[in-house]
Amino acid sequence: MNYWWTSDYHFSHFNIIRYCKRPFETAEEMNETIISKMYIHYGSKDICMTHRAEDADPNVPWNFCGHVHEKYKVKRLNENSLIVNLCVEAWNYYPVLFEEINSSVATFLKEEKQGKEKNKE
Repeated sequence: MNYWWTSDYHFSHFNIIRYCKRPFETAEEMNETIISKMYIHYGSKDICMTHRAEDADPNVPWNFCGHVHEKYKVKRLNENSLIVNLCVEAWNYYPVLFEEINSSVATFLKEEKQGKEKNKE
């Protein structure tokens, strides 16, 4: 399996367009272009990786982020998208396997579904 690494997206940083002569008219255009080129596919999952949760892509089912430390492990971005916090605080200071992430997402979705069913009663 190949792993690809990159950095310094500078999402929503308009001035980086000027500083580095990036070929974009707006920060939004830059964000969309970069995000569309960096999706990770794992099995049937599309995953967007960002440092900050606020840069998560609402059009991708799973977003992996850092920056939020102990705040949560999994949370909903919108009805079609989740954010998974990969900070070490959320995972007992260990690196995490995809299978563990998948299990945590499944638990989150199960608890979410149970909560919705309970609210209907």
